[in-house]
Amino acid sequence: MFILHDACQAISIWEGLQYGLLSRWRRSGLLVARPLNIGCPRELSVLDCAFLEGCIAHRPDIYLSELQEKLEDSRGVITSMSTIQQTILC
Repeated sequence: MFILHDACQAISIWEGLQYGLLSRWRRSGLLVARPLNIGCPRELSVLDCAFLEGCIAHRPDIYLSELQEKLEDSRGVITSMSTIQQTILC
C-alpha cells in the first residue's frame, strides 16, 4: 500500500510539498504551476527535417534556395533560408 510519508522520506522532500504536488497533479495533470516554454516554437516538424535530410542525401550540392522551394512545393511549408540552414547544421 502506498504511504505518502514513506514516499516523502524515500525521495527526501518535505511532506507539505508532496501534498501540494499531488493536489496540483489531481487538478491539472501537471506537476509544475505552468509548463516551461523555452525559446520559440519550432517552424519545421520532424517530417520536414527528414524531408530536408532526404533532399540533401539525394543531392549534396543543393542550394538553400532550392531546399526552400522544394519544402514549399512538396510539404507546403513556407520558411526562411536561415531557418533551413540552422536546421541542417544542428
